[in-house]
Amino acid sequence: MEKTVTLGGKFLKQIDSKGRLSIPKKLRDAIAENGDEIVIMKLDGCLQLLSTKHWVNLQERIEHLSPFDERTRFLQRFWGMQMETASIDSEGRIILTSDQKIYAGINKDVVIVGAINKLELWAAEKLETLLKNAPSPEAIANEIAKTERRQ
Repeated sequence: MEKTVTLGGKFLKQIDSKGRLSIPKKLRDAIAENGDEIVIMKLDGCLQLLSTKHWVNLQERIEHLSPFDERTRFLQRFWGMQMETASIDSEGRIILTSDQKIYAGINKDVVIVGAINKLELWAAEKLETLLKNAPSPEAIANEIAKTERRQ
């Protein structure tokens, strides 16, 4: 059985003057397997960093949806437009484009959140608002449990 690495933790970092963001070592080793490129998705008001392996799994699921369904075509188009690849340099940094920073509302300070199978890059105030307005993790877990019992 293949070992999977869980990405966890919360880290406050800053973007340097050249638009580079340093990814903590334990996270970059897990997300950029064997020095592979990573995929950056613009989704949910943040930037999501995925390993290429995780991206390929998602892509395969999307590719198997019916091409006759308008929602499938929209999803394929949307995900295609929102994803970009990036490399982690020898110093453990990625370069964020101005488009990515604008989308996420990131100026200088960035909160890196380990979200189990991906990393999320947030503007601190956006993340704070999201968490303040979100239901509790316990409430979400209870709803998921109810849904699973019905299936």
